This record gives sequence, structure tokens and C-alpha cells, in this order.
Amino acid sequence: MIIVSDTSSISNLLQIGLIDILHTLYGEITITPAVRRELYALPEQEKQIEQIGWIKVQAPQNQKMVVEFLKELDLGEAESIALAVEEKAKYLIIDEYKGRAVADAYGVKIVGWRMIRKRFL
Repeated sequence: MIIVSDTSSISNLLQIGLIDILHTLYGEITITPAVRRELYALPEQEKQIEQIGWIKVQAPQNQKMVVEFLKELDLGEAESIALAVEEKAKYLIIDEYKGRAVADAYGVKIVGWRMIRKRFL
């Protein structure tokens, strides 16, 4: 079972000290190199992410799809959706409206921070 995540849910949970919720719900989470760069923009998040063994990094292979998605989305979202599509991910954790719409159009099942927050907070 592959679960791909965009930046916002991971960042939000890190900031409130509840990142382990993702591990409890999904086990291993896969992020893309662009998402990792976005998370590392805050030095304290970089340190935290480096200590988490259940977050893996994988780049999407379909760069044409990434470029197509870049017409509407930022790089982190574009890579995350492309990876979810090509790996047939069980879920994509994403909050941004446009990203959710694009993922849905490609048949990707989505969950997000709002859903996670309702369940645990």
C-alpha cells in the first residue's frame, strides 16, 4: 500500500507535534523531492523529518505529466499527483483545492488535513 503526501498535512502536523498520526493511520508515507524541499524550508522541520524513518522520498518517473500539472499547480503538488498516479497510490494526502481537483480527475483517492484533523483533534 503506497500513500503519497503533499507538504501541508505533514508540515501542519509537525508544527503541532502530532506527526505520528500519519504513521498511525498509514504506516509509511512517500513524499517527492519537491515536497522534501518545501518541508526543509523551515530548518526545524528538516531536523524532524530526518529523524522519521517512515517517511520515504521517491521521484515520479513521468516528467511529462509533472510538466503538464505545472500549468495549474506548484512543483510539490505536481510531483505528488504524478507519483500517486504512476504508483497507483491508495491515497494522496493533499489539501489544496486545485490539486485535489486534478488528482480526482485522474482517479486518485484523496484525503487531507481537514479529514485527519476531524478524526483526531
